[in-house]
Amino acid sequence: TIPQESRLDYIITVDIFNNRNRTCFGEFFAEAFRMFTLWCLGTSEDVEIYAWSSSDYDQVFREIILKNYPISPDEEVLLNTEWIDFQKEFDGHMGFEHQISLSLALDMAGIDFTGRQHDALDDARNTAELFVIYNNKELFNRTLKRIEEVMKPKPFSTTIGSMFDLSKFAVA
Repeated sequence: TIPQESRLDYIITVDIFNNRNRTCFGEFFAEAFRMFTLWCLGTSEDVEIYAWSSSDYDQVFREIILKNYPISPDEEVLLNTEWIDFQKEFDGHMGFEHQISLSLALDMAGIDFTGRQHDALDDARNTAELFVIYNNKELFNRTLKRIEEVMKPKPFSTTIGSMFDLSKFAVA
């Protein structure tokens, strides 16, 4: 498991190369992606990759193909690691039946969205803030616990049979 601080660095690192990717040529993607993969591969621990949704994973692969990025065998192992869909994890934990936006999740946690929505770097920073609260029991209990309690389905304590008093009827 990656230490908390490293996870935040990762989120920001990934979205820096995605952000550059929108406005620059392939060599910037290649440089940023190589730095990211070397950073991940340089740890002596297993790597967990979190993204707000599966679209981040898809975008990375589209860029690899679009930019004709040559994947090394080590990078291939890293890319074949299952990326954790933090949006799906968050929604499931909170009891939401449908996916909610990063902006709404932040609002529920009492965090103002900083920057522009769907800007890779801004999304990364905001996701990192939510990730810290979500994974810190004390912070979670202060912010998101009330929402979790309201949203999680509760078992019915009443049955149809218990709604009627049938004791007055005689059984023949």
